[in-house]
Amino acid sequence: HRLIYRRSAILGLSPAVSSEQIEMAHHVASDVIGIPLTTVRTEEGADPVYIENTGRACYICKTHLYKTLEAVVREANNNNSSNNNNVTTLYNGTNADDLMDQTRVGLLAAQEAKVLSPLALITKSQVRIAALHVGLPNHNAAASPCLRSRLAMGVQATQQHLNAVEQAETHVRTLLQLPPSMAMRVRMLTNQRARIELEHVTDHHLQLLNTSNIDTLFHKLGFTGGFAGVKTFQTGNVATKKGIHVWKQLAQQQKDTPNHPTNHYHNETEEMASS
Repeated sequence: HRLIYRRSAILGLSPAVSSEQIEMAHHVASDVIGIPLTTVRTEEGADPVYIENTGRACYICKTHLYKTLEAVVREANNNNSSNNNNVTTLYNGTNADDLMDQTRVGLLAAQEAKVLSPLALITKSQVRIAALHVGLPNHNAAASPCLRSRLAMGVQATQQHLNAVEQAETHVRTLLQLPPSMAMRVRMLTNQRARIELEHVTDHHLQLLNTSNIDTLFHKLGFTGGFAGVKTFQTGNVATKKGIHVWKQLAQQQKDTPNHPTNHYHNETEEMASS
């Protein structure tokens, strides 16, 4: 029998996904790789646990995402029921560096949904090298996780807050003329304060900000607590020990569950590493 592999990209849409990331996904899938891209709406924004943003938001978000994608998979399998060999598998882009980050509780949701991570054995740097080799235009783009990750623990993940962060980052990147490869964040801290984080902070950047009336712009966008200044960018700057505790708690719950997908995931990864 001849096996036919069909590939398709699926992107979950929510207020936490920036318009820039959506545009790039469409461009890379359709124009560069040449595969169809399907977009689906996810509903984590209506989940009270996600909105409260007290440590489990990433887990809740990915749980909603993978449940939505599982529905897409079931529909695809039903449409191809005439092919008894048809199997639809979900993959994500998790890499080895991601697995070392204990603030990424969404990884546990992927394990529960039995989503495979073919890049889990190589680092982010190695992923970028491979992306450059195959000609992807975003191979050196700065990492840009969901907009919810800009919110400090306890700052509600509302559409208003997420929109404020996206608009603020667009303005700051344009004002400072930052290249796509340079990491930058606008964080929403407690009491709706704004903080800018730059991968490289220069006197020129500070001068531009000081003469731009940035405080007024932030206030109009919803950062009513004022401007908390500029800081050197560091991944997970608004994560707390509570977030790491939630990761450990969820991971332990999975280990305590007989035949949990997490155990299957780890065994599968170990087999891949030894082959």
